[in-house]
Amino acid sequence: MPESLAFAIGGGLMDAHPAEALTAFRAFERWAVSELGEDHPAVVQALARQAWCQSRLGHRAEACGLYESALRILRQLVDDGHPACDEIQEYLSSNCGPAARLEGEETPGELSGPQTLTGLPRFNPFRADVPWSGSLEALEAQVSAAARHLGIVDPYSGPREEIDTQGYNVGTFFREIGDFENAARMYREYARWATENYGPDHDFVLQALHQLAYCQWQLGEFTDGCRLYRRTIDILRKTAPANPYIRVLEQGIEGKCPALEEKLLYGLAAQLDEANRLEEAAAALEAYERWAVREYGDEHMYLLEARMLRGSCYERLGEYHDACRLYRQVLVAAPPLGVDGDVIAGIQEFVSEQCDNPPEEDSGDSGALPPLPLGERWMSPPLAEIEPDLESIGESLIGEAHYEEAISAFEGAQAWLDRVEGPDSPSAGMLFAKQAWCHAKIGEHELACRLYERAIRLEKANEEPNQDMLRSASKYLEQDCR
Repeated sequence: MPESLAFAIGGGLMDAHPAEALTAFRAFERWAVSELGEDHPAVVQALARQAWCQSRLGHRAEACGLYESALRILRQLVDDGHPACDEIQEYLSSNCGPAARLEGEETPGELSGPQTLTGLPRFNPFRADVPWSGSLEALEAQVSAAARHLGIVDPYSGPREEIDTQGYNVGTFFREIGDFENAARMYREYARWATENYGPDHDFVLQALHQLAYCQWQLGEFTDGCRLYRRTIDILRKTAPANPYIRVLEQGIEGKCPALEEKLLYGLAAQLDEANRLEEAAAALEAYERWAVREYGDEHMYLLEARMLRGSCYERLGEYHDACRLYRQVLVAAPPLGVDGDVIAGIQEFVSEQCDNPPEEDSGDSGALPPLPLGERWMSPPLAEIEPDLESIGESLIGEAHYEEAISAFEGAQAWLDRVEGPDSPSAGMLFAKQAWCHAKIGEHELACRLYERAIRLEKANEEPNQDMLRSASKYLEQDCR
């Protein structure tokens, strides 16, 4: 059905062609009500998108009515404090009262209301009734045919001097359906093409990097996301220093960047797990796994441990589908890595009981809606917020035998302490000793010796030095550093 593609098509048109996008969103809403139900999150998103377009076009009364309709449905699905409710209510309170913008006066995009409601899933038609072969050419043909059917602008029409010029539009389509992996790939290829043909500071490059940064964040690649947002701001400052959007971008990353490095997320997840914050722990582990695959490869103990812990989080949350998927991956990878037999036996028992022969589900209808999945990914805490806890994160990583990652945590804690108390603070003695211990564990004895020497010097400057640390550091120096 072409209408099932209409939401994603409209999303690619709404900034430049809000009237055309409005037609697409109306068609999608009709399809979604018919096929998914009138209280489906996709209907809420479609209403909000229509409201945004109406606001852009200066149709304030229509915009207010559509946002109110979206809010009525949304309140049946989520608690009133949900961020999507807050976004709509903020627009209604500032734009739908007596002091609001005049009817008929077009509204800038950034003032037109929430464009994509936070915390709602994005509708992916390829998980529904529209097959996709995996061919980008076939996808373009499908989208173009759907646009013709809907009577709206074809996002792939116009001059086609280079096939790569369509990469941005294809990336936007994938972004709209929540396929951030493919979206990032297309934006990355488009940015490369635009850089080669127009230079590194061209608007095409700027737009691609901005979208790529967003996708990286949604994929849990926070460090790269922050780096790309900073690069976007730098290009704007260089090419258009008076552009007011610079401040919008800066505000968007304030309190987010720099983010806690992905290599430290296992330690953070261990602490979240201990605090029984299981959803957050699982999300942190998912982001860590993506980084660990790139850093260590598919067959590494750290990756296996992350999947075991994430599977355990899902098991305790009662989300057995995800737990089964992860535990099966663990069982395949565990034998060559020498995982503890008792641990594996426990996982095998769970898989046998809950995954291979799952208990029959209660057929009774409680009338309760299932939990609404989040459409936006968990975000890593900003480094500034977590810096005071880096030492404890390092200790958690030591407890899990992630010594290289623990070293990074202690180095971060050291940098923070240097800023707070100044370099060579006596408080830093224990931090240097912990770094030295980790380096010794991974066989870097020369570096461990230097760090222990510094730890002893700083610790002796304390009024009440830690005698246990001084004894163990001195013993190490005598045995391994002479």
